[in-house]
Amino acid sequence: MLQFRSDSVISERIGNLRISLAETKGDDGATVLKNRMTASFNGITFTADDTHPLTLAVRGERGRRNLALMSWKKPNSRSCEFAFSEGVSLSFAVSGSGEGERLTVHAVLPENADDVRLHYEIMSGAAVVSETDTHVQLDIRNSRWEFEAAEISGGTVSFGGRGTVASYSYYDATKKFSFENTSRFASAERSVYSTTIASFKQNLITAFTSQQDITEQEAVSFVAAMSERGRYNDAINAVPSSFRRGVQRTYLSSPYFDSLATMNRSLEQQMSGFRDIVAQNTIDAFAVSGIVDYMCMHPASNAVRTLLSTGAAVGANSITVSQAASVLSAYDSFLAKNAELASILHPAAQVCIDKITEACSAENEKITISENGAFVSVIQAAEIGDALVRYGRASGEVAIERGGYVILNSYLAESASFDLRTLASLYPIVVHDNPYYPHFALLGFDGGNAVWAWTCAANMTYANDGRGTVTVTIDFPQSYTHYVIINGIQRFRTIYIYDLAFRTDPRFETYNSSGYVYRADTNTLLLKSRHKSQIETIRFIYSDAAREAAERRTLTETDAAGNVIAPPPEPRLPASALPEGNIPMSTGNASPESAE
Repeated sequence: MLQFRSDSVISERIGNLRISLAETKGDDGATVLKNRMTASFNGITFTADDTHPLTLAVRGERGRRNLALMSWKKPNSRSCEFAFSEGVSLSFAVSGSGEGERLTVHAVLPENADDVRLHYEIMSGAAVVSETDTHVQLDIRNSRWEFEAAEISGGTVSFGGRGTVASYSYYDATKKFSFENTSRFASAERSVYSTTIASFKQNLITAFTSQQDITEQEAVSFVAAMSERGRYNDAINAVPSSFRRGVQRTYLSSPYFDSLATMNRSLEQQMSGFRDIVAQNTIDAFAVSGIVDYMCMHPASNAVRTLLSTGAAVGANSITVSQAASVLSAYDSFLAKNAELASILHPAAQVCIDKITEACSAENEKITISENGAFVSVIQAAEIGDALVRYGRASGEVAIERGGYVILNSYLAESASFDLRTLASLYPIVVHDNPYYPHFALLGFDGGNAVWAWTCAANMTYANDGRGTVTVTIDFPQSYTHYVIINGIQRFRTIYIYDLAFRTDPRFETYNSSGYVYRADTNTLLLKSRHKSQIETIRFIYSDAAREAAERRTLTETDAAGNVIAPPPEPRLPASALPEGNIPMSTGNASPESAE
């Protein structure tokens, strides 16, 4: 401690960190800490004094509050803590040694705080090599140093909702994380990832068989995983009847478990929710399952295009790593479904890659992801890894794709220890090539309106011949039954299924046949589809000429030359095509042997 008249300078040194404070004597002779703190470390100096005060932004207030230094302490030999007014404190800690020394600054804020800003300066002679809103790289006497925080601007570093930690450390380009460096890892191979996913699926199935009280997500993921193995009916019958009859079901499981009239109400609510989410115009929208499909159903909507423009304008300091992954995943989905909408969002892709890269670190040929000093969950890591794989494949950036494999292999390698809820939640994140998982299918546009389905079918098509007939085809394994909600079907005169005219019946789900109910108020067809062939064709008739042609079709068929083709043996009429005598079906789907 140095004495200068009535003031005393307090100096502390922790490694290369130099702390300077000042005390003075008040009128009563008591020693008082002056509002002056400086902390210098390898070319950077942080200051909080009357000239450059530490400032606090409080929610609901326009201006910022200047804070005063109240006290300080040295809790251990490697750190100092400073308490300021308004309940704010800063700690400076040094770790490592020599060139590897690292300074970490951590802020503690009151609950009503938006952020705290601390002034900093770079030493004379230091050159700024690169600078962003979250990083500053310096060249100091031919050594590279890096300053990182949630927000750095105008000579201040901000601590708040986006992060309460800042760091300053030696920058070693050879040790800096990059996906190019991790692409040589054994876990970067797609074959290793395929093995990991195969084990993950088996672990999901195994976990389900020992569980009685299940959630809807668990049931849906299980049925999808089993169906991929050709065991659709086994999966349906393995789901407890208590779940199928329960009140927790929504539209999500409707392709498997009927009750379409009830489930459609929850789907209508979801579509309304999508509209509201898009209108709110926030980055969080891209993380909502199904939102891309909704936006593709309304590609000309101003709200949709505004949201895409908002996504395209994101900066690395304004999003979290999970938000970056959701935007990247949405971009990949748009590429497959609507290239024009994808092009609007494209400017965000590299920003998202950079954000994810910043959060990654590699050790022992594994990648871990952390943000603001906390590791992400396995669900978040899977979303991030999957987003990288999909983007890398679509863009041809092999290092990015392989980096995604490393992340997924790192976090999913121990999936045998995951509980059923985690496994079921992960399934739709990492499995995209299983059509048995319920999904939206955009069939096309008719009169400017989207025609779409909620289904578990492998493929569906929609065609309007312009002469009064609309044809829908559905691809699903022969003899099996599933349920489809089709929206955008205009009111029709007659519907043909199995080349037979069907009538609507509110009991359609109880019959041993295909059947339907039509909701004219919403142009929605609720369809039970029991497949006599893998490709079932449904025709909607809108004109007399089309109806006459359909009636002739049920009697005779001709070849291109007009010759009559001998009709096949007349099939037994489906129950819902008969004027009376409907045949009830048993609970569950018919087996392949018993189905017609």
